[in-house]
Amino acid sequence: MFDQAAFLERTTPAAPKARSATRATAKAASIAARIEAIRRRHQMLDRSVEDEHLRPMPDTAVLRSLKRERLRLKDEMQSYEGLLRVLARDPAAP
Repeated sequence: MFDQAAFLERTTPAAPKARSATRATAKAASIAARIEAIRRRHQMLDRSVEDEHLRPMPDTAVLRSLKRERLRLKDEMQSYEGLLRVLARDPAAP
C-alpha cells in the first residue's frame, strides 16, 4: 500500500540538507585524519633532521631535502587546517 505521508516526508527539501551536513561532517573527519597523518610525518622528519645534525659531519644535501619536505608538509597541514575552519563555520561548504 502506498503511504503518501511517508513519501512526502522523504522527498521534502530538508532531506538533502541533512545529507549535506552529514557529508560535511564526514569530510571534516577525513580532513582531520589527514592532518594527523601529516603531523606524524612532520614529526618523523623533525627527528631525522635532528639525527642528521648530530652526525659528526652532517650531509647538507640531505638536510636541505629533509627541511624542504618538512616545510612542504607544514604548508599542506596549514592548508587543511584552513579548510577545516571553513567547514566549521559553514557545514554546507564544499
